[in-house]
Amino acid sequence: MFYKPVTDFRIRAKGGVAEDQLPHVIYLSQDLCGRIKKIMFANPHSEKRPIVEDIDVGVEFDSGVRGTLSAAWSTGIPYFKFNIRGSSGSIHMDLLRTPFTLTLIKDGEKRTIRFGRRFTQYLDALLGKHPSYRNEHIHFARAVKGLERLRVGVEDGLDLGRALEMIINAVEERPKIEVGFGERVSIVRVNDGVQSSVRRAVELLGGLNVPRGARVVVKPNICFWKNTGGMMITDPRILEAVLSIVREKADKIIVVESDNNSGTAEKRLERSGVMDVIERCGAEFMNLSRDECEEHEVAGLKLHVPKTVLNADFLINLPKIKTCNIANTVISISMKNMFGVISDKRKTIFHKNLLDVLLYVNKIVRQDLIIVDGIIGMEGFGPVWGKPVDLNLIVSGFNPVTVDAVCCRIMGINPYSLNLLWRAYKMGMGEIDVNKVEILGERIENVERKFSRPTLIADNIVGMVRAALKTYF
Repeated sequence: MFYKPVTDFRIRAKGGVAEDQLPHVIYLSQDLCGRIKKIMFANPHSEKRPIVEDIDVGVEFDSGVRGTLSAAWSTGIPYFKFNIRGSSGSIHMDLLRTPFTLTLIKDGEKRTIRFGRRFTQYLDALLGKHPSYRNEHIHFARAVKGLERLRVGVEDGLDLGRALEMIINAVEERPKIEVGFGERVSIVRVNDGVQSSVRRAVELLGGLNVPRGARVVVKPNICFWKNTGGMMITDPRILEAVLSIVREKADKIIVVESDNNSGTAEKRLERSGVMDVIERCGAEFMNLSRDECEEHEVAGLKLHVPKTVLNADFLINLPKIKTCNIANTVISISMKNMFGVISDKRKTIFHKNLLDVLLYVNKIVRQDLIIVDGIIGMEGFGPVWGKPVDLNLIVSGFNPVTVDAVCCRIMGINPYSLNLLWRAYKMGMGEIDVNKVEILGERIENVERKFSRPTLIADNIVGMVRAALKTYF
């Protein structure tokens, strides 16, 4: 390919393609039309891939000219087109694919001008013989000797920076987040025992603010009947620590789960040992698939939400930090754990519209506290057949979107690159720019560990087979 990144910049850059490829378009357009003074719109596309991979930006220049700047990451031979339209005609050129061809249209007549090469220009572009390379070197040498004026100077760079800042700000515009403490997240290493670490994570947030006499609902992630490698379900020690802490404030504690394709909730909790923890701590268990429900319609699908979670006085979400290969969600943390409150047993029918379902459920089910099990995470083909990752962390917060964004950064994943978090952000559900989040406890850069995404690579396939063998044999 003409351009291939050698770092993970694409999945880590806040603006994605807007920071990676769009600057080339901005340079050219400002050279032709003057400085960009106004952004009329910024439309990241979000059909089947993360939004930051494809963007259209409407701009107005100082000269009064208006245009649309577009950038997208290509999986094939890239192109770099410009189309200039005026009152009497237009000019068209693809600087990458056909650098020796210029098309002029005037008064309805089309004229194609070719500068030498006609067929080999495609091969030249692929083999690194693009004419711009040679011209760039010649220009640099002549500028150093004082024979030419620099075509791109410091002011041009500053103009680019200003334009890019306006574009990123336009992309980020969204409704105001209406969550009181949603911008605060704690990160704690598990050094002195699980219970003390969980207590520390909650204390950093200001303590457990459960009203006296409240009915507290606790939702762990018990998606499977076995905790292979400690990576599949919420660590029972975390659940026990939470129940012990909550018991200091509340008498009515209900641990909830629902039936799924792995069996009934009771079967999964009993075989995994979680039911023993619940009974030992004096809490109740409720199978949400047997609870009284409300019927809701999302994206043309009817789903059932239990009244126990809808009417909870205080709801605590205890997710596991995992990747997820279902419906391009990429991660399975706080927002994905709410999928388990849906009472319908056949949950796979919701996978085709999983993002819509997750966004809806996380909007209607209020979560008062989130405590993420990051002791052993999962990478690769999560949320079940992945590989264990020793993080030894507890991550806690109030807003599922914000907590998931912070977890993404810990996992080496750009939250802006995930459709689920991006859409939640644009809906005003939570903050995903971790620079705007108050991080308490450990710094992200001190605990970051890059996770393998759920992609079809050899290491992930081997991990999947190992997980299956350890589970069933």
